[in-house]
Amino acid sequence: MKKYLKTTLVFLIMGLFFASCSKKNPTEPENPEAKQLIIKTVDVPKTMKKVSDAKASTTVAYVNMTNGFKAYTILFQVPQTANSTGNTYTWTRGALTITMKYSEEGDNLSWKLVLNGTENGITYNNWVSMEALQTADQKNGWMKIYEENSTVVESEWTWTTNANGQYSFIMQSNSDNEISKIEIKSNPDKSGELYFYTNNVLISKTIWDKDGNGQWWEYDEQGNLLNSGSWSVK
Repeated sequence: MKKYLKTTLVFLIMGLFFASCSKKNPTEPENPEAKQLIIKTVDVPKTMKKVSDAKASTTVAYVNMTNGFKAYTILFQVPQTANSTGNTYTWTRGALTITMKYSEEGDNLSWKLVLNGTENGITYNNWVSMEALQTADQKNGWMKIYEENSTVVESEWTWTTNANGQYSFIMQSNSDNEISKIEIKSNPDKSGELYFYTNNVLISKTIWDKDGNGQWWEYDEQGNLLNSGSWSVK
C-alpha cells in the first residue's frame, strides 16, 4: 500500500495536535459551529484476533489499517489560533496559510482544506488538499486526499450503512498507475467480509462469522483462483 499523506499533511496533523493540547480548557471546543468529522471504525470478534492463523492475522491487520485512517480527521479540526469568518476558518504555519471551509446543507456536512503559501520548499496556490462529506447521522460519507498541487484523487475513503445495519467501508489508493482497494463489510454481530483489489481485479477475499471462524480465497492478477482455505477458533 502507498504512502497516503504527503509530508505537508503530516506536519499539519502534528501542528493541530499540539495546538489542541495547548488549550486552556480542552473540554470546550474552540469553534462549536464547525462539527467534527467522525468515522466509525470496524471491529471483529475478539476470538478472531487471537487465532494463530496467518490469514486471520492478515485480515485483522487490514481491518486495523483501515481503522487507522480515522486519525486523519484531525486535519479538519480548527485550532485555537484560527480566525473565523462565518464557517470559514483560517490559521497559519510559518509561511503557509491553511483554510478550512465547513458547511451544512440539508442532512449533509462538508469540510474542505485549502492551502496557500510555502512549506518545505513547496508552494501552494489555493490548493484543495483534502475534503470530506458526511450525513448528519454519521452513517454515510466520503473523504478524499488529492495529489500534491493537483485535483487528482490520491486516496479516497467511502462509508455507507444499509437498512440492516451493515457498515461498508472502502479505502482506495491510486499510485504509480496502480489502483489498490480494500472493501470491508461489517455486520452488527461483528461478522464480516474483506475484499482486496488491484487495478479493479479481486486478489483476495475473506469472510468470517460472529464467532471468529473464517474462510479465505486468493486470486491471480487475472482473477483466477489460486488457493483457498479456512480457520477455526476452536
